Parts: sequence; C-alpha cells; structure tokens
Amino acid sequence: ECDGRALPGAYLNDDYCDCADGSDEAATGACADTIYVCRNLPHKPKQIFSSRVNDGVCDCCDGSDEANSTDCPNGCIALATEAFGALSRGCLRRAELAIAAAKAASSDAERLSAARAQLATATPTIDALHDAKAAAEADEASKRDGRAARLA
Repeated sequence: ECDGRALPGAYLNDDYCDCADGSDEAATGACADTIYVCRNLPHKPKQIFSSRVNDGVCDCCDGSDEANSTDCPNGCIALATEAFGALSRGCLRRAELAIAAAKAASSDAERLSAARAQLATATPTIDALHDAKAAAEADEASKRDGRAARLA
C-alpha cells in the first residue's frame, strides 16, 4: 500500500519513487530523504541515506549502493571473516577469564577455610588473654583505689 492506494508489485524497487514516504524504493534509494539498506551478505546490514546511492562512493561493502559502477568490489566476506575472528578471540578470552576466575575462587575458598581454622585455634588463646587483661586491670584499679584512700 502506498499513500492509501494499492501499488502493483512491478512498481516496487523500480528506481522510481511512487510513494511520498519512499517505501516502494527501500532497496534502490531512488527516493530523496529515505534510507537505503545495504544487505552486505554475509556481513551485517547497513543503512545509508538514499542520497549516497550512486554517488560514486562505495558505502556498502557489497557495492550495492553503486550499481552503475564496477569500482566497488564485494568486500563483505573479508569484513565478515574479520568480525568472526574478533568474535572468536573474544570468546576464547572469555573462556580463559572464566577459568582464571574459577581458580581464583577456589584459591580464595581454601584461604578462607584456612583462616577460619586459624581463628578457631586462636580463639581460646584470645579469650584467655582478654581474661588476663581484665584481671590485670581490676588489680590495677584496686591498687589505685587503695593508694587514693591512703592519701586521703
């Protein structure tokens, strides 16, 4: 449908802008102020302004925006290969980091377990030292009170 009327299939992508919104020429860029979609297979699609279609500059890696030119070789396979390589490297790095994180978590768990065991072993000693400190402070306070009473 175009501007409220049915549009014959032959009018679609025929390099003539029949619809005011340019929807009939989405694959050609024939309409001003519209978006042209480069399929760029096997790489990812790209949108460009229709004013960049057939302007002598290769904007799409598949060269589809310059249909009247032979100067736009299809570079999409190279770009897709490069993107796949980057994705593969990223996946490998993620796996490496996951392994390193698992090792670090295991090491941290072992250290935590050892620290808890040391704390359990040291707790009676710490309690005894606290009791000795409290007894020494009490003895010191008693002596201080006795001295103060004699001086008074």
